[in-house]
Amino acid sequence: MACKYADNYFCKNIVTDAVRPILCAGCQFRSFAKGQLLTINYWSRAFTVLADGLLVVGYQDHTSDKLFVTGIASSGGVVGAAKIFPDCPTEMTGRIVHCVTKCTTAVFNDYAYEEALKDEEFANNLVRYCFQLYWYEKEDFIRAIGSRDTTEAVRYIVKYCTDHGIPALTHEQIALMCNRARPTVTNILHELTLEEPSLFQKWNK
Repeated sequence: MACKYADNYFCKNIVTDAVRPILCAGCQFRSFAKGQLLTINYWSRAFTVLADGLLVVGYQDHTSDKLFVTGIASSGGVVGAAKIFPDCPTEMTGRIVHCVTKCTTAVFNDYAYEEALKDEEFANNLVRYCFQLYWYEKEDFIRAIGSRDTTEAVRYIVKYCTDHGIPALTHEQIALMCNRARPTVTNILHELTLEEPSLFQKWNK
């Protein structure tokens, strides 16, 4: 029976035909509720891909319980990368994962991951993808969300969701993702729909 998550970017574009049976045999799915909070270390010890959903990673301000978002992952994103970059620290104290929508992860056991890496094409695909994911996309996120221009921050989230096929989010969810206040986001979204309607053309389709 075909996997219902097979259309995510990782499985369609990174996994090769040669390693697909190996990875599928070593894969377990785990689901998390919308709004669920986890520590980033939950996924730090296994090679894990977000099979479906949208999540953000950040730091929680314990004085206000506000989450300061530092990164986004959507369907097909690698969320457990310690196996790929073993020299990177796996303990990230204080890092919180917030499931913006219901999320499902694909967790691959060590045997499947190590066998898959023997395929040179898959290994090259994976390295290229992770550099794109953790470097270029992260750079775009920091530039847009970290700027003082709130309109640019909201525009980035809308464009990200459109580019990644994420259904329209609530104003509160967008505010969470771009570290802005919901009333401000509502006002900017209204302005953007009037000034840049092309941003929203694909979002509700």
